[in-house]
Amino acid sequence: MVPLSLTGRILQTVVRISCARPAVTLAVAVVLAAIGAGYAAHALTLETSKFHLLPLHQRYATLYKEYAEDFGQLEDIVVVVQSPAVETSTAYAARLARVLRDGALGTARISYRIDASRFETHVMLYLPLETLHATLRTVAGQEDLLADFAATPTLARLVEGINQYIGGTFLPGVFGPAGEDEVSEAPTRLLGDLLTRMSERIDGRPYRSPLTSLFGAPIPAPDGGYFMSHDQRLLYVVVDLADATRTFAAEHEAILAVRRAIASLRPEFPSVEAGVTGAPALFSDELSAATRDGRIASILALALTLGLLLLAFRRLATSCAMLAVLALSLGWTLGIITLLVGQLTIFSMMFVSVVIGLGSDYGIFFLFRYREERVLGPTLVGALERTAARSGPGILLGALTAAVTFYILTTAEFRGIRDFGFISGTAILLAFLSMLPSFRRSCC
Repeated sequence: MVPLSLTGRILQTVVRISCARPAVTLAVAVVLAAIGAGYAAHALTLETSKFHLLPLHQRYATLYKEYAEDFGQLEDIVVVVQSPAVETSTAYAARLARVLRDGALGTARISYRIDASRFETHVMLYLPLETLHATLRTVAGQEDLLADFAATPTLARLVEGINQYIGGTFLPGVFGPAGEDEVSEAPTRLLGDLLTRMSERIDGRPYRSPLTSLFGAPIPAPDGGYFMSHDQRLLYVVVDLADATRTFAAEHEAILAVRRAIASLRPEFPSVEAGVTGAPALFSDELSAATRDGRIASILALALTLGLLLLAFRRLATSCAMLAVLALSLGWTLGIITLLVGQLTIFSMMFVSVVIGLGSDYGIFFLFRYREERVLGPTLVGALERTAARSGPGILLGALTAAVTFYILTTAEFRGIRDFGFISGTAILLAFLSMLPSFRRSCC
């Protein structure tokens, strides 16, 4: 008889200890799985940032991150409204904003038009460059007047400065030699408007800034200030979550609230078509689809694996016990992932389907070998020990080979692939480990 290898003797010892106290072994396995699953439910996060997936040491990724940080305010939820008439779209936008503010998004900033009153204190920031140059020349030409008034900011000093300006500017232009440059009308208009505003204020009327005389009449915003497309077919409603935490859960719930509000307004505005877009909505839909597809794939993998096990072993209890052991290994894996990685991505969440397909192989190999040993006459425990000693090293080598194949992915620059490789490799090793102390329960 071929002597046992060191690996075979170690695996045989593990099985012997597990079989000596099967209830304790099973209890420890279940408790560890429960702790891992609970820890994951509390601390494991779903990474929604695409930056987590990029190789940040690459220049293009760094530039993209800097660009996103500079224009982070564009990462808002956008509702696109389309209707036969602009008036219908604007009425719908106003109604939608009220519904959202009265509902779950009461703290969000909802905008669908430009409010000109917000720009009154910052009007110069939105002026054409030529107008700003002309204003700067006007102010620079009155440097002495402004400096004197700033030193003594009283009405008497202001009137005195205006008097000096009139005497020093207009009189030489009237009595001086012909051919001199004409004086700009802007200072005259500004000073005249200032005196008018002062007179109005003395009479008890509200004070208005004379600076409007420099810029002319205000130009009304096109389309009433609404956020319209160039052809006026679409109206945009921007939803900014403001001070809310920008997590996937918060954004996903906000998107669902917006869609519920759109659905509730459909009977009131039957001719309006509205949809949700923007970076948060697109990524939420992408992640929701990936999560749904991953869940469906996992359920299908479990069902198909169970069906194949029933065909192979003809025993429902044995087949279900193997899947239960595999579920325990997934609980262990979730705990280790939470401890060492901390988050799942759109790629790494697919590891469950991989583990169901590959992790069940080791139990199948072991059980078939165990049946051969039982035919030869050993007791149940003896057959398990001989199987672990003789076939265990080969099964372990297969698990290590599969795990190393996934661990090689950790050398990739793409962060999502690295996480997927580490998590899947670790899950496969734990699937093999979970089979050893639980084989007795599976075989009985």
